[in-house]
Amino acid sequence: MERKAIGTHSVFYAQVEATRLGDEPAETLIWFDRGFHSLVATVKPDEA
Repeated sequence: MERKAIGTHSVFYAQVEATRLGDEPAETLIWFDRGFHSLVATVKPDEA
């Protein structure tokens, strides 16, 4: 993993070692346009 300071933020660069797909919708939180936004993935693995 690598960490870089960019202005007032720290950015982490990392390599994905594994992924896991399940039957439940995935939910995540992102920062965009100066605010947090909730995202929910509704695509099932067999539809991707």
